[in-house]
Amino acid sequence: PYRLSDYIITGSDSTLVQRVKSNSSFSLLKQGMIFDSDILEKERERIASSLRNEGYFFFNKSHIVYEADSSVGQKRVSLNLIVKNGLVYNADSGSVEEKKHEKFIIKEINVYTNYEPTEALVDKDYLGKFSSYTYSGLNIKYLNKRNVTSELINRAVQIKPNELYDNSKVNATYDNFSGLRMFRTVNIQFKELAKDSILSSSAGTTSAISAVNFVATKELACNIFLTPMLLQSYKIEGELYMSSEIWGVAGSLGYSHLNLLKGGELLNLSFNG
Repeated sequence: PYRLSDYIITGSDSTLVQRVKSNSSFSLLKQGMIFDSDILEKERERIASSLRNEGYFFFNKSHIVYEADSSVGQKRVSLNLIVKNGLVYNADSGSVEEKKHEKFIIKEINVYTNYEPTEALVDKDYLGKFSSYTYSGLNIKYLNKRNVTSELINRAVQIKPNELYDNSKVNATYDNFSGLRMFRTVNIQFKELAKDSILSSSAGTTSAISAVNFVATKELACNIFLTPMLLQSYKIEGELYMSSEIWGVAGSLGYSHLNLLKGGELLNLSFNG
């Protein structure tokens, strides 16, 4: 098999190249390792994940490419890891141009606590009907009545306003809400705040964001849509038993509530007779 003789990191954005180099102690690429395409792909994913945790919202693994040179002989490969700039559309010239990657901060966070996607599809004014209040920098929105406490939302949301975008905090927020077992779906979306154009991308999907973007700014709005589960449920069971000398009927009644005091409290009751 071919082995990696050495590798270098290059790119036209010296700041970003230096950032990747400074994190190379965690690299999966090691001198003398078997030249493995799976490892190369995982290294692209590792670099992209690291940079997205540091504010580079639009960076993805497609911005990492390799140039391999096997002419060194003795079944050894010299590798050039290239950090590519993003591509932006210039409306004036009608062409796509290179643009250095920018860091983004979270400007605002909106949490819709009882969002129903089917209603949003048929009612274009649906989101405007939500009442809103602010708690610890979060804009908490609800329709008709509050269904969760402010403290619960604040504990679950790891994304904070005026901080750099951090994809690991987005994933932690997903995990926190999913762990509550109160919401049927959790959908976190980001919208770039720009005057000339609006960019949006769902952070929870696994698909890569396109490398071609329109004019970028450095601020994002975070929208968290929470669709509640059916909070109350009942269960009734019955049993008939018979023998040569005795027969009878037994039954049980169960009741559960997933959000008794609006703070994620779980209540289970069972009665047997």
